[in-house]
Amino acid sequence: KQSLRKAFSNFSSTFLNINDMDPEFITVQTGVSSLCESLAYCLFDEGDTLLMAAPYYSGFIYDFTRRFNVNIETVNLNSENNFKHNLSDFIKEIESVNPKAVLITHPYNPTGESLSNSFFGPLVEICKQRNIHIITDEIYALSRLDGTQHESLLNYDYENIHFLYGMAKDFTLAGLKVGFFYTRNKDLSNAMQSVSYFHTTST
Repeated sequence: KQSLRKAFSNFSSTFLNINDMDPEFITVQTGVSSLCESLAYCLFDEGDTLLMAAPYYSGFIYDFTRRFNVNIETVNLNSENNFKHNLSDFIKEIESVNPKAVLITHPYNPTGESLSNSFFGPLVEICKQRNIHIITDEIYALSRLDGTQHESLLNYDYENIHFLYGMAKDFTLAGLKVGFFYTRNKDLSNAMQSVSYFHTTST
């Protein structure tokens, strides 16, 4: 599995613009759903809040709530604004519900919106101030509708940004259950790797 970790580190540098991904701290499991459920176990206590935008990919409800009872709160995107992310709405909900983590899908599922640094920069800063974790699902990184180059949230200087990627979307390999997790938070990385025994990828 070490060769796979190294290959993904090289891939992330070449295609995702992430230049310092240490293969030793890459966690590999059977897809992003398994990684999300492992995060629900390793990062959250029962009843802790995860904040994410709505509408959302419905699988997140299964991933985070079915076994480990993470509380989901949403930032409801406005149809009059074409369901685009609005920074002030996120800040308002963060101040209201004080989440343990914020989940960002980048590019956004289901609308395909490509999020910008003008949204991410202030969001990262408020999360740093409040010690809120950021989970960034970048499984559509190379399927950007606007044709722009992908910029990962991992490029921000904050150890509690936790990155997800999988083979299912960009590679159009929905049946190939291989997902990658990376964080600079060493305690969380060790915890995620320790539970990978239950989510091993097929040889």
